[in-house]
Amino acid sequence: MRRAIILRLCVAGVFLCFLAASVFSQEQKGYCFDCAVDASGSRLFLAAGAVGTHVYNLASGAPQYAFTIPAEGGGYHRNLKISGDYCFVADAKKFLMIYDIRKQTPALVYKGTASDGMGVDVRGDVIYVAWGKNGLAIGRFTPPGSIELLGTCSTNGEAWDVWVGGNYAYVANVDTGLAVMDVTDPKTPRFVRNVGWHPPVSTGEIVRGENNLLCVAAGEQGMPFFDITKPDNPVLVSHFAAGVENCAEGVAVKDGIVYMAMGNRGTPAVNGLMLMDAHQPAHLKFLGRAVFPGWVEGVCVMGTFAYVANTNEGLRCVNVSNLSAPVIVEVAPAPAQALTAAPMGQDIKGKIDGLPWVGAKSQAVEVFKEAKQSGFANSDAWLKLGLVLADAHAYSEALEAFEQVGGITGYRGNAGFVAMVWEGHVLDLMGQRDEAVKRYKRALELDKGYAMRHDQFGIVVNRQWVEGRLKEPFQFKRK
Repeated sequence: MRRAIILRLCVAGVFLCFLAASVFSQEQKGYCFDCAVDASGSRLFLAAGAVGTHVYNLASGAPQYAFTIPAEGGGYHRNLKISGDYCFVADAKKFLMIYDIRKQTPALVYKGTASDGMGVDVRGDVIYVAWGKNGLAIGRFTPPGSIELLGTCSTNGEAWDVWVGGNYAYVANVDTGLAVMDVTDPKTPRFVRNVGWHPPVSTGEIVRGENNLLCVAAGEQGMPFFDITKPDNPVLVSHFAAGVENCAEGVAVKDGIVYMAMGNRGTPAVNGLMLMDAHQPAHLKFLGRAVFPGWVEGVCVMGTFAYVANTNEGLRCVNVSNLSAPVIVEVAPAPAQALTAAPMGQDIKGKIDGLPWVGAKSQAVEVFKEAKQSGFANSDAWLKLGLVLADAHAYSEALEAFEQVGGITGYRGNAGFVAMVWEGHVLDLMGQRDEAVKRYKRALELDKGYAMRHDQFGIVVNRQWVEGRLKEPFQFKRK
């Protein structure tokens, strides 16, 4: 076994050396969730998690990286919309950030103080925020930077995104599907109903619409299409699903064409952008596909170009002037001076890798502070740091480290599942049993046969283990 471990380490060392430049730039890119183009079509904004928001110039044709707006004070830029002269960013740690984008360098004009800003939509001066487990929040924005909270309402689920059409807001709940909200009076929003498509649990991630068409990106559940001719009662008219390995992660709708960001866990080489004609949503027509590597998230369309948030790969640009033959356009690389923050991320990863698995409290807490301040965005490193902090009884820091893993991965894959379980463990250790149970139940929903062994604790985290934690709180039992 020892010889096998040494061999693996040697191979990993060679592999890491070979990919040094790639890792270097990936740390700078962060985890890219969503994108939007300003009204002039000259600049694109790419929400990149803990790193902040990247800004690209579009005037010269291919997107050219310009600079990054850093996430304020440990923020996490997740979703964004541009309306007029302002960029509205749903921040998973700070609730909402608003930037004045009239000048070359955007100015922060509003900084939220809450958390769980997951998705945002804007109509005129009214802002709608998908507020996680808190539901839907509605506010009125008055330039240059004033927000008046108008109303809030439960969505009967955990809200991840929102799209507003007329007097109704449609919310993608990650645990109960689509929530229909009457927002005729923004001061008294009213929950109307939940609409599902995949019993017993419908998973809504992103929602977008146009006229009487509403689409929900539902991960591995595909993409349901709804007719909202009767806006208070959406009717499911079709459901695109390409198998359990294919995941609908992002969507944009323009002129009856649906631009679907599709990820494939089994065959990552076929990740990319799929185009569908939805003029007759009950009879969808496949048009074309652009294939590129890396997981996908949000999509936006401007003119003859579609842009895809390509998670750790950054931004993808696709020429869709010919819908049946979309063509990938090269994104101009960031200038060298834009990568000055990358060595810091590389250095932090080295510090985390160097931490002993047990007995490293003071050192681990200091590394945690550095990682948080820098916007470090490596999910595997954050997971290790969380485990080291949990071992050291630094529970609040450990909880935040595991939440960082969730923010980067969207709680997908083995790392996302294990992070959710460990959030439950830490909450148990903090005496917050009810919150711990919620995490365990959510982990069971996420489970796809995942498992991870923790030799330092003598446990294997898998489905059976989590089911046991529903019956008995977690306690440290050293191996």
